Amino acid sequence: MIMKGTIAFVLLSFSLNPLAFSQDDYAVTGANPFISPVAIWADMGVNLFSNSIADLDDFRNEVPQSSILQRDFSEFKSTNYLGQNSEFGMSMTLGWEFRKGDTEAYRERFELRTGVSFSRVSNWDVNLEEILKRPGDTLVSSVSGNAFYIDSVNTKSLRALRYSSMLHIDVSSLWRTNPAKDLQGFLGAGLMYGVAYRSQVDISYTENIYAEMNTGEGYPTQFGDRVSKTESEKVLVNNPMSFTFYFPVGFSYCLNKKSSEIRKKWHLTCELRRGLTITNIPGFGSEGNDYTTFRLGVRYRL
Repeated sequence: MIMKGTIAFVLLSFSLNPLAFSQDDYAVTGANPFISPVAIWADMGVNLFSNSIADLDDFRNEVPQSSILQRDFSEFKSTNYLGQNSEFGMSMTLGWEFRKGDTEAYRERFELRTGVSFSRVSNWDVNLEEILKRPGDTLVSSVSGNAFYIDSVNTKSLRALRYSSMLHIDVSSLWRTNPAKDLQGFLGAGLMYGVAYRSQVDISYTENIYAEMNTGEGYPTQFGDRVSKTESEKVLVNNPMSFTFYFPVGFSYCLNKKSSEIRKKWHLTCELRRGLTITNIPGFGSEGNDYTTFRLGVRYRL
């Protein structure tokens, strides 16, 4: 379902490309270089990554020194779900325009962005849980005669998370609608090459013991105090690298074209990216995951 959504988004992007070429070029006077910086882009937002297919054995091979992972979890059940992990991301890029042939006019509807992006990426995520209930006392109310069942409950949970802080070289080409308008749409294609500068595995084991009261109707309620125990480990691991191919689509809006010259150069931007990320973790090979990000930012025209 995720890949179908990505394919549909790609086809929509390509189908809209002719709209971007429907506007005229705008003449620029003077001796102009072949390529010229035109704008600074800065944005931040949320990156969504589909859950990986890693299991507990992958973590045991990655961090064999972990004392927690060497325990027996064969009776535990997975609480992972088929969804997406969300992480923070931000980028800063410089926009470039190209001169049209031998003329002095720039192709203002076409813009090349080059720069860097930062993101935190969840590579692997495993969640396991075991719940043990043992019957305890039965209390009978002397007033109503209702029975109250007291059970002893022991919950055990394990979470192992592998994540990386990554720096990306980000290059994308955009086709924009009429640059003279306050509201401009854009779409295109981009590529990112990322290298992690810090990767870590966080392991946490939690055990809770408490009493639970149940009347046989409705949901049980906790009875008495809860005894909790938590153990955790943090281990630095090998840094992965990644390639991401994506299709951006969005719009920018001029803050106030009737104001000062400086304020007229500022645009608010909203951008959605859909694509595919291939991550290579040393010793474990490569894995492809769906990539989605939603960004809000600004564009300052130079």
